[in-house]
Amino acid sequence: MNPPVMVSSEFCLDCRGCCVFNAPNSAWRACLTAEEEIVLEKRLPGVSFGGRLVSVPAGSGREACSCLNIVDHHCRAYDARPLECSLYPFLLSAQNGRLDLYAHLACPFVRALRQTAGWAEQVTKLQEFLLSPSNHPLLKAAAASYPDYSLFCDEVEHVWQLPFGLEAWFFERKSELESWYKSRKAVLSANSLVSAFAWSDAFDFDIEECDGNVLVFARQRGAEFLYCPPLGPVISPRAVERAFARMKGGAARIEAVAEADLACFDSARYRAVEQGAEYYYERARIAALAGNGYRSKRSDYNAFHKRHRPLFRRFVPGDAPACAELFDRWLDKRRASYEDDIYRAMLVENRVVHRRMIAHAAWLGLSGRVVEVAGRMVGYTFGYPLNPETFCVALEVTAPEFKGLAAYIFREFCADTELAPYKYINAMDDFGMPGVAKAKRSWRPAFLEKVYAVCLKP
Repeated sequence: MNPPVMVSSEFCLDCRGCCVFNAPNSAWRACLTAEEEIVLEKRLPGVSFGGRLVSVPAGSGREACSCLNIVDHHCRAYDARPLECSLYPFLLSAQNGRLDLYAHLACPFVRALRQTAGWAEQVTKLQEFLLSPSNHPLLKAAAASYPDYSLFCDEVEHVWQLPFGLEAWFFERKSELESWYKSRKAVLSANSLVSAFAWSDAFDFDIEECDGNVLVFARQRGAEFLYCPPLGPVISPRAVERAFARMKGGAARIEAVAEADLACFDSARYRAVEQGAEYYYERARIAALAGNGYRSKRSDYNAFHKRHRPLFRRFVPGDAPACAELFDRWLDKRRASYEDDIYRAMLVENRVVHRRMIAHAAWLGLSGRVVEVAGRMVGYTFGYPLNPETFCVALEVTAPEFKGLAAYIFREFCADTELAPYKYINAMDDFGMPGVAKAKRSWRPAFLEKVYAVCLKP
């Protein structure tokens, strides 16, 4: 396994902190697979390894890795170093049969990069490497033998939980899935890899190809439906027929169909059921908040900014625990404010969705921003490009006790330079809730994109 090079050798040699320990049996000594151990024993005759790199006295009461030349701080087995050394300053951590990725905060490279856009690029490269199918056997073995670095909570920062099962299936087929989703311009949020991945805890997904289209089936409690229209440059009638031939029972339907795609379904055989609409806004108008139509939003924005002097910044992986805590506070407030049992159940389901999307934000290509007041996180928002002219805001949570914060975070995100290429903002639907619909309409949508489900006629 040859992971992407994260830190240049010049950077490491300038630091000289790696491979040196404060105790002979330090927990920071890298773990070895049986194959890695055999390679190192051939490279360093006379050194006996017992599943981990060994340390030797290095003077001044310190220990050093036996592979290290303490004079020039070069590794004597660099081209044969184990995976754990190659990954550093990232750490694979095993706990209860799962693997997590941490970053070692003591590394100057981590401290310099983790608050920048370049950090997400590094994490994405590493995710793609770790999720290569050829690496799965070694990673599964590592889940049973690697140390638990979460014990060093003051020295490490959680970056990512490695996926297994259905999540791994998504990761393995990422490029293939993305090409299918991009084959036709999407206007609804569900027509995206982000949406399918976010809800993969709720549904069992399966894919079938037919007549140049890809069918994405979702199964829940024995009932199966098509998660979105057949993917491809054009919706094939044969693919639609195949989908309904496979789906059984009253739940058989094709979800997330845009109004423009209804013409692809034979009206003699299929009926369309309107299920709501997604809200589209002109990004530049939200960013400007100009004119009488935005007077109240402008007032809320200015009052919040003047009173709290917030910090609006890019999300970094270390923000994930604070995001989770904020969501739970927001959830408690929402559940207390609404009596509709269906909406309250959806809020609980979204707890898993938010955590999943935030944990895998870099891999999904999500842009994330957070708002801090006096060093405390009070809001977060995430989104992704839906098509070349539309950016979808998929997540937005704000601390309920801060009046004007919702206006502030939405305006700031729309005004962010990263969103400048997009003409429209898709803010998704209103869940059929009058209160949510009123709030979304108050931002003066440019238009509403209706959402349909297509079913067989009786």
